[in-house]
Amino acid sequence: MPHPRKRNRLMQYLLHVAAALAFASAATAVHASAQRTFVSPNGADANTVSNCSLLLPCRSFGAAITVTNAAGEIIVLDSAGYGPVVVTKSVSIIAPPGIYAGVSVLAGEGVTINTAGINVTLRGLAVNGQGGTVGIHFSQGSRLDIDGCTVSNMGQEGILVDGPGTISIANTTIVANSGIGIDVNAAAVVTIAESLIESNASSGVAIRNGASATIEHTTVVKNGNYGIWVQGVAAGTRVAVVSSVVTDHVSNPGIYAETAAASLVAHLDVANSTVARNAHGVALNTTAGGTVLAGIVNNQLVENTGSGVLVSGNGATARVSRNSIFRNSNGFNAIGGGILYSPTTNYVRDNTTNGTATADSLQ
Repeated sequence: MPHPRKRNRLMQYLLHVAAALAFASAATAVHASAQRTFVSPNGADANTVSNCSLLLPCRSFGAAITVTNAAGEIIVLDSAGYGPVVVTKSVSIIAPPGIYAGVSVLAGEGVTINTAGINVTLRGLAVNGQGGTVGIHFSQGSRLDIDGCTVSNMGQEGILVDGPGTISIANTTIVANSGIGIDVNAAAVVTIAESLIESNASSGVAIRNGASATIEHTTVVKNGNYGIWVQGVAAGTRVAVVSSVVTDHVSNPGIYAETAAASLVAHLDVANSTVARNAHGVALNTTAGGTVLAGIVNNQLVENTGSGVLVSGNGATARVSRNSIFRNSNGFNAIGGGILYSPTTNYVRDNTTNGTATADSLQ
């Protein structure tokens, strides 16, 4: 047997080793993370110690994101509500088809993206206001992709973009929010595709403050203010509306582009779209020396209670080609120095007043 003194030294050594291993294990648990984490209604947020694994999932998005690697994924296993989340790293939050992934917003914001340089994907989420303000808020980041989501009943905007970045919104429904459905209020590059924007208390879509946006194969219907509102800035705000439907804005234009002060610029192009049953179809307006330039090509502009195309103010210019413009109060209407050019034939008839456009030579 070892001498008692040697035995004591051995025991002390083993205790030190055990303590060191315990410390290392605890540190590893605190800093552990995984490429793919999981949430479930049967999970528990205490399972962050197991990295919200498939066998031991977490209960909320907020817990799961703390142990998800940068550029990792949070996967929803079963239908439930998973709570608001502040996204501070590149991550994808994914609800597979057939699974309901709710974010009930009792106060504040549903999903907040506010970290420089991150790329975020939100897929299949249902963000529902229950007293909250904004559904999805992008204030800082590199890229945000929203696919197959629903944002409804928020107290302010459904989706708010007030920082520069690249934003893609596809197959998404924005409905019954108390502010603007989608408000892009920064020099972001935005694509809205295959989406429904309906019955929001303010405008359906607002594109302003230097943003560049493409809206394609999207329905914008029955919002409280404009369907699509474009507001110019000195550097220019640019919007293309392609193969879309904008209808039933009974008190305001379906598509409205404006400058509110001198030296501001807005560009608008509308093609292959139906704009119907609004106060005006497409309306341009300049104030105090601003510039609004529009190309309006191959659209149906029908049954608007005002004008199919209204151009108002010096600096407002529209070029209109191959449009069907009928059953409006006015077909073409240029007032206050606004100019309507028609380089090719438009089908303009059966309006109370058809109006005319200035012939423009083809090169």
